[in-house]
Amino acid sequence: MSQLADREKKHLQIGHSAAVMDPLDTPSVHAPVPVRFGPNGIGLIGSHHDEGFFMAWRTDPFPKILLIIEGAGTLHLETDRMAFRAFSVCIIPKGLLHRMEDERGRPVSLYGICLKRAHFADRDLMATVFHAPAVHAHVPAHLPALFKELMAEERLQAPHADSVQIAIVLRVLVEFAR
Repeated sequence: MSQLADREKKHLQIGHSAAVMDPLDTPSVHAPVPVRFGPNGIGLIGSHHDEGFFMAWRTDPFPKILLIIEGAGTLHLETDRMAFRAFSVCIIPKGLLHRMEDERGRPVSLYGICLKRAHFADRDLMATVFHAPAVHAHVPAHLPALFKELMAEERLQAPHADSVQIAIVLRVLVEFAR
């Protein structure tokens, strides 16, 4: 049995008891969920918006990558707007004034990766991916599986989970740097 299959089996045994959950299995939220960073500099988000979701204008002291699992909406920026839908990825640089608005009747569920730059040695890679905000409508078919694997590593806290998460995040970053 592969290591990933072993992790998934263990995940089924422990359920969703840890901090990061599958957004489709969580209660709906009215506002953005808080981000907690691990010692590896990675903060993960799993969020399922309800019909009344509201995100005020904000800036974050970290860059983030959001994979939209369900729903559709608009990423509002200070001087621009970008539409997104299921299986789009939103790239939001550190310090950018932004907010998300769900399309009426299509609340969003998403996975998010938030990063503390100091923890990632490849500054050129970070600068390439986060040089400007973007919405990628066509993402590689394997990308959702990488996000799910990140979430599973967070839940399981197996030996070397921090290193495995860093390796997965680097794979995701490389996808958007090419």
